[in-house]
This record gives sequence, structure tokens and C-alpha cells, in this order.
Amino acid sequence: MRDDFKSFGKAARHFISNPARFAELETQLSNAASAARLGDRKLRWSTDIGQGGAIQTKSSSAYRGGGGQKRMIAEISFGFFGSLEANDDNRFVIRSGGTRIKLFWDGSAGEALYHFDIHPDEPGHPLLHVQFDGAIGELPRLHAILTHPLDILEFTLMEVFQKTWRESRGDTTFASEIRKYPVNQRKRIAALLGNYHRWLTSGDNALLALLTTPKTPLDLYPA
Repeated sequence: MRDDFKSFGKAARHFISNPARFAELETQLSNAASAARLGDRKLRWSTDIGQGGAIQTKSSSAYRGGGGQKRMIAEISFGFFGSLEANDDNRFVIRSGGTRIKLFWDGSAGEALYHFDIHPDEPGHPLLHVQFDGAIGELPRLHAILTHPLDILEFTLMEVFQKTWRESRGDTTFASEIRKYPVNQRKRIAALLGNYHRWLTSGDNALLALLTTPKTPLDLYPA
């Protein structure tokens, strides 16, 4: 995870207004893991720790195919709770947490808020779901296939910078800087879709089966 944060932050820096935040969050995770090894092995990793705050994009008018009339900014914040794996000091097992996105106009009123949650063993909750903030914020909880904060950040960049983000993906410098992140991303999304397939074919009611919490912890870096 630390390597992905370092490489993604370098590759995406032209779209981010506070790119140094990636290195700060990577260092925070390293320090938290070191403290967990010496203590009770529990670990918290969050953009709320310290003074840096959320990762913020630069403003963009490219959120529509032909360009929008206003300029939009996105903020991405997250918080995860878990522990180091019992037999692996380098594996952070996530028990709960989530990633929050705030979209707002640059220089004018109006915003949208939504978040991707990880909630195991909650009746009626899909393990992974998206919720939207509003007058009634509890529902709906829609099934999600994105859990890693960088995957959610990239999805947000794809939305806010619809044309330029896709163009950057074909750039040789970008490909060199982002390193193994695309391979790791493909593995974790494929593994999650594999879980969904197993739940759907378990013989239980399909929608109820999708509420399953797996016995093994959520693994953001499957082999």
C-alpha cells in the first residue's frame, strides 16, 4: 500500500493541488505500523490525523464531455481501522472504515457528499457500499466494487477530469511513474468480483447473499 501511495502520488501530481499529501500519508502509515508492531498491533490510518487534511484536486471544467460552465474541485478523505496480521508485520488487515468524497464549485455555492464504507457484520448493510449524504442519509446503501482509497481517488479523477485523465494514462512518463499500481488495482477488483460471484452462486437468495461478510478479512492486496 505504501508503494502504491508513493507511485500514484507521483503520477497524479498534475491533477492534485496538494501532492505532498501523498508522502505525508505514506509516512503516517509507516509510523502507525511501527507503533503497532511494538504495541497491541492495532492500527488507525486517516487523513484526519495531523494537519494535512483531505487530498484535494485542482479545479476542472472537464467534468462534462464538452466542458462545464463552472469549475469543480474534489476532496478525498479516508479513515481505516484494523490491525497487523498475526503472522505478517507488513500486512494491514482492515476491519472497518471508509473513504469520503466532497465535490464543490470553485468560487460559488453548492456541494455533493458521498462515501464508500466498509461495514462487516451489519444486518442489512452490504459489506462494501456507497452512501450519499442528504436529508435522509441512511439509505440507500448501494453495493460497491471500490474499496482502496486510491481506486476511489482515481475514479473521482476520471469524473472530474474526464478527458485529460484518460489521456494521461497513455503517457509514457505516467506509465513509468505509476509502476505496479495498475497491476495491484486489477487484482484487488478481480478478487472482489470473485467474492461477489461466489456469494451469488451459493444457493441463497441472491440479494441476501450479497450481504455476506466473508470469514477471512478484506484483502486489498491479494496475491
